[in-house]
Amino acid sequence: MDTKTFLQKNWKNILLGVFGFIIIVLLMSTTCTSQKLGKAENNIKALTDTLRTYELKNGELLYEKQGFIAEKKELEEYIGIKEKEVKEIEKKLKSALATIAKLQAQVRIDTIHTVDSIEILPDSTYNCHFEYKDDWLVLDGVTNVKLDPFNTHTIINNIGMEVPLKVGTTKDDKWFVTSENPYVSFTSIEGANIEKAKPKRWSIGIQGGVGAVFGYGISGSSDGIVRTGWILGGGAYLGLGITYKLIEF
Repeated sequence: MDTKTFLQKNWKNILLGVFGFIIIVLLMSTTCTSQKLGKAENNIKALTDTLRTYELKNGELLYEKQGFIAEKKELEEYIGIKEKEVKEIEKKLKSALATIAKLQAQVRIDTIHTVDSIEILPDSTYNCHFEYKDDWLVLDGVTNVKLDPFNTHTIINNIGMEVPLKVGTTKDDKWFVTSENPYVSFTSIEGANIEKAKPKRWSIGIQGGVGAVFGYGISGSSDGIVRTGWILGGGAYLGLGITYKLIEF
């Protein structure tokens, strides 16, 4: 069967195949565009969003802000974390990161009443030892008072604070953080869900396989004459071609 006869008998199937391929490409393109639009809308919201604070029933404060969706190379632009930092963390952890966040907090303690004890030393010198301790803060030190000549100085020997954190994300990419420590308040939450780098679809390479072959090429014949034209047949083939990947697995 020559090429012309084959096309005449199968033109409907060929058209259906071509239309089917076009529909698949259009659907994939629409899905990709929709995903890009969703990401852009989310990141615009994250850029313009402000930190919100809620009080829970147990008295804890909950801080919440819209997070970003970004590739590694975009993290520096959005949350100030360089791509090389992420790669170093992944290297140490031996695993790719799925999310990352940068939190800023401040500690504020208005008034502390300490327990003091006075030590009297020679040469009119006094040491006033002080200490403070609660569920979150430990503090101790000493104030030295010298009367002749008069001068004072204070040494803080130890400051310790427990800061338990709960950090998480919601399904719509909001980041939240809370702490039981009443001395800690958060001033910034910048988080991102990390996207995988987009795969390159187009490629040039050597193609080979076994199956039906249809295309335009060069063929020989028994009379020794080399001809060009459309080729239809089956068997093994090897060639150089351009490929667009629809599905990667």
